Amino acid sequence: MRNINVRVTNKTNRKKVVIPGCWKLRHYTWDADGTRHEETEPFVGTRKEAYDRAATKAFTLNHPEMLAAVITEKTVEEPVPTPNPATQIALQPELTTQSEEERAITLIEWLDHWWTDYDFQSPMTRDHYAEQIQYVRDDKGDSKCKYGKIYPAIGTRPLKDITFAECRAFITRLGVLPKKRGGVGPISTSTVTHIRSVVKNSLNWAVDAELIDSNPFFETKPPKSKPVRPPRSLKKAEYVDFINAANEDLANGLAQNTNTAYRDLQTAALVFTSLSCGCRRGELTALKWSKIDFTNHTIEIDVAICKPKNTPITEKDTKTHKTRTVHISDKSVEVLKLWKLQQDKNASMCTDYQNNDLIWCRKDGRPCVPSNVATLLNKFQKRHGFERRICMHEARHTMVTSAAAKDVNIVSIAKQAGHASIKTTMRYLHMDDIEDTNDMAKIQDEIIGSMHQVSG
Repeated sequence: MRNINVRVTNKTNRKKVVIPGCWKLRHYTWDADGTRHEETEPFVGTRKEAYDRAATKAFTLNHPEMLAAVITEKTVEEPVPTPNPATQIALQPELTTQSEEERAITLIEWLDHWWTDYDFQSPMTRDHYAEQIQYVRDDKGDSKCKYGKIYPAIGTRPLKDITFAECRAFITRLGVLPKKRGGVGPISTSTVTHIRSVVKNSLNWAVDAELIDSNPFFETKPPKSKPVRPPRSLKKAEYVDFINAANEDLANGLAQNTNTAYRDLQTAALVFTSLSCGCRRGELTALKWSKIDFTNHTIEIDVAICKPKNTPITEKDTKTHKTRTVHISDKSVEVLKLWKLQQDKNASMCTDYQNNDLIWCRKDGRPCVPSNVATLLNKFQKRHGFERRICMHEARHTMVTSAAAKDVNIVSIAKQAGHASIKTTMRYLHMDDIEDTNDMAKIQDEIIGSMHQVSG
């Protein structure tokens, strides 16, 4: 077990009426695979006593070796009967009244507190949430409604004073903000939707902590999404050009004995492997030689590489937190063997080489970030004069679409792509032009091989 948290909520009767002085302690635990378990424990006493009990419980669960040194309070094991209405009305104000300091906490203060305590499954998600909260911190207010009212900056407002109108005005202001990092035009509707979701989720926690009575963001609506170019797979002509360019790099790499040979063989191996196994770029960056079975033509994918802000490059679980074994073609195996020889030759000439067993890394053996692999693919396309930039994720769509065109079982395709649900795999299918897809599938037989050899 890991990441043990204990939360305190009001205990209610069957009619959802709060029972004064009765609390429910929720113990959340997570398995190594990310599965969450919940246990509840009734408690009778004041709010402070309930939170003290929760803190003690969380400490003892996270530090079992200290259990003998912690004195725990006795808890009520039997359900507490509902008191009569007269007693409930008399006691309710005394037990639910918050101190002025608790009620005056501002939105940005609460967001910082919530972000610190939130259990993030990925460090990249943690950075993404921090970027969304920054928009609340930078908010200057001054949105004007049709009645001429000017709304203040929402981040400095106390939680208890934030209204639905202010939340709606904040979402409207986000829709006209310029993009950060020198971008052109306003931020996208998907970014606005993500910001709204982060703030809304954090305020749900504030409701549970009884800092506010209701969530003012609950009734707000996300902005309407603008039509965007959906992800696609490579067309037949694009695929042929892509393979021909990779074969050209492969021939150049074998014919030369310079730094260009290192680059050309590295790029050829990247293209053939990405089209063959269809893995994500973070997983592709984390692939190791020890995970390749050259006899059975398979690769085990169990981790991915990420680079959170202000932190070193780290390994994390795959997106679905599962290990999978994917099949690669004969061509991919052949090119990977040639690339391995070139990489070993480079390592022997490098005095400070770090052997991390990575297939794609820097020249000194240090791990690279996923964006480095994407840059390598972009330079490959620029070098060969491609008119349209093809992103690495399109290789995943291409693998899924081509395999489906060859009547491969959808479950096998989902395993190869690492999808948790077949519904996700169905969104990767691009069967608009069946004839073109079937033709490309025949060409891709040389690259993908038999998808029926995929193991779970």
